[in-house]
Amino acid sequence: MPAPHFLALDILTPFPVSNPNRDDLNRPKSSIIGGESRQRISSQCIKSAIRHSEVMGGAGILGLKPREVALSLAHDGEHADRTALSMRTRILNEIIREGLLIRGVSAERAEKMGNCISLALRGKDQVAKPKSQKKGQNAEKPADGAEEELDEEEMKPVLEFFSQHEMHICTEYAFGRCEDAEFVKYVEKGNKTAGNAFQKTVCKDVADGRLLNENTISVDVALSGRLFAGNKRFSVVGALSVGHSIAVNPMEVPDEDYWTGVDDLDTEKGGAGMLGVAQLFSSVYYTPVVVDVRKLVSNLGGKEQLAMETVSALIEAFCTVGPSGKRTSTCSYVCAAWAQVRKTSRPFTLASAFIAPLRESDMLAEAIRRAEEATASWERVYGETDKLRLNVLGGDVTLADLQAFAGNWG
Repeated sequence: MPAPHFLALDILTPFPVSNPNRDDLNRPKSSIIGGESRQRISSQCIKSAIRHSEVMGGAGILGLKPREVALSLAHDGEHADRTALSMRTRILNEIIREGLLIRGVSAERAEKMGNCISLALRGKDQVAKPKSQKKGQNAEKPADGAEEELDEEEMKPVLEFFSQHEMHICTEYAFGRCEDAEFVKYVEKGNKTAGNAFQKTVCKDVADGRLLNENTISVDVALSGRLFAGNKRFSVVGALSVGHSIAVNPMEVPDEDYWTGVDDLDTEKGGAGMLGVAQLFSSVYYTPVVVDVRKLVSNLGGKEQLAMETVSALIEAFCTVGPSGKRTSTCSYVCAAWAQVRKTSRPFTLASAFIAPLRESDMLAEAIRRAEEATASWERVYGETDKLRLNVLGGDVTLADLQAFAGNWG
């Protein structure tokens, strides 16, 4: 059997009466498994909660305005390491613009430079096209000044992940290029030909890795990957796979929580100021997670110690962090009741253990029994794995033990 390089994490988490992940109609998300409907928490919801948790260093970045990000990067971006969370955004051009304004660059130059960098990262080597080219005609190239700015669709940014270090590098690069003769001619005189020449220069620097490269990605991009539209060189295949959490018990008649809101000041009319209905369930969820440790080390440029620290943090995050949907009204703060870490060369999930839904009153104990039996069955066929289990119903393995085991690949 090949040397193990996958870390498989299986988790059972009991939720109280709650609705942690709902659809567009405010109903709990669900799937048909074993012929019956089950409550479900999407993998995207899980990864978002993990990524923005304090454990993974993501608390406090949501909702920041471009100038706030630019100010932070101006002070700390040069020292931002790979543990700093990346930001998913389509307004990198605005981040660069604000960073240049902070450095004293004029508004017009800052605006156009931000657009130039954003376009170059997407592989676009023009800031303008000849009219004939825009219309798909085969006319000769018009004289200087006859070009038009790219249309709105081509200028439209795409949602991408950028590490904080990458944002800082892009802003510093932009600042260093603000006095470039071709760029000045483009901005001050509106010369689109000069603008295109400058754009080609920026594209070459992008291709040479002066802005983004394998040494600038952050831990969360190394884990989850990124698809970089228009420039595949910067795309990253993630090392982390997360399955949808599925309830081990059937989703039968929902608890229809009828609620009302009373107007504290308008006491004359009486009655409810607003009312509604929320669907709530209580379930035990099974969640499968797999980390390709070898891929993670590769994505992090061979930094094994950082990869091991990341794996250890992931174990804590998946065992202690959950979706926050309706948390304030259901108190759905949860931790894993059972977790199993396996080091293997052939990862598998334990989904087969829960194809038949559980109806036992002691649902958690039965779910744990099924999970452990399924592990033994799969290992009998595909080989034993080095593993460690945490179980709140019995045993003395702690979360710290699980983290230490996961982070030690000796």
